[in-house]
Amino acid sequence: MYHEFGSNQQDLTIFTDNDKTHYIDIGTSKDKSHLIINSNTKEDSEVWVAKREKGEEPQLLLPRAEGVRVFAEHLRDFWVFITNDEQANNFKLSKLQDSKFEQGKEGWEDIVRLDSTRIIEEFDGFENFITVYTKAEGSSEVLIYDLENEEQTVLSLGEGALGEVMPGMN
Repeated sequence: MYHEFGSNQQDLTIFTDNDKTHYIDIGTSKDKSHLIINSNTKEDSEVWVAKREKGEEPQLLLPRAEGVRVFAEHLRDFWVFITNDEQANNFKLSKLQDSKFEQGKEGWEDIVRLDSTRIIEEFDGFENFITVYTKAEGSSEVLIYDLENEEQTVLSLGEGALGEVMPGMN
């Protein structure tokens, strides 16, 4: 629903998902440019997005597919997401430039795809880099992906270390 505070106008419905097996969450992208509408089960995901402007209709960013999960975020002029699509069983980090939005999956560019001993758990985007939270044979690692030069740096707790690295509020 869309409601303009202080207005007596009727609220506008901006999204409806008739699949009762999916739960919906709506949030704002970290750069505050878009609404992100996630329709999920434990087995699959679908992501719709809309610019944060009155009257903008949601557009399908990543369609629902059996067994495919995804989490998306908008940074600068592109979308970045983790997904297990395309046999990425341990997930991969991909991006889609805003200018290629209409191309859908054809416009995807994989930016982090790890070997079978590592799994991507989460990511967080910043102005100049993306932190990717991974597990390598059970141990926490943080991969830093530099958006300027596309270099990757891995920070590890070290073999046998106790503890876990997780994202938090920043």
